[in-house]
Amino acid sequence: SSHEGEEAIAIAAHQRLASRHPDLLTVIVPRHVGRGGAIAALAQGAGLGVSRRSAGLPPATDDAVYVVDAMGELGLWYRLAPIACVGGSLVTVGGHNPIEAAQLGCALLYGPHMFSVAGVAAELQADNAALVVRDAEGLADAIGRLIEDRAEAQTMAAAARAVAERNRHVIDRAFAALVPLLDRPRGKE
Repeated sequence: SSHEGEEAIAIAAHQRLASRHPDLLTVIVPRHVGRGGAIAALAQGAGLGVSRRSAGLPPATDDAVYVVDAMGELGLWYRLAPIACVGGSLVTVGGHNPIEAAQLGCALLYGPHMFSVAGVAAELQADNAALVVRDAEGLADAIGRLIEDRAEAQTMAAAARAVAERNRHVIDRAFAALVPLLDRPRGKE
């Protein structure tokens, strides 16, 4: 769920990695699908091959960037991508919830702006289930490291999945804690 400004960072990171990983495909899923054309133009302006999901075609073999400007498909792309950078975190949006990516087996990266989901971000970091990146260089370095060290990527993904599992029944636990309070007799009103 990328926001304006994050796509340029992702494209710059891709360019840094392209010489070492010429078959790399960067998948960008904008939070607002109407921005797909602008993101595709940004990638084309950087000299990269790009396709858009809204065109109804899979990425071409020579594409560097695939813009998923379609609703309701983020889970599919998390399942397909071994590494995910959580949107809204490289700009001051506050970060999106990383739990879906964690549940679906991604090694997680995100920017420094995870204040909207600070608790789960701290838990992921404490369990070595996510890496914080600050810019295109940091993003490229982290992705390159995880591509080249599949064992580290898999270990991170497993740790992220464990954090997601621990948090899976949080609403049930909160409700269970509240039930005794709701069942107590009330005083006179």
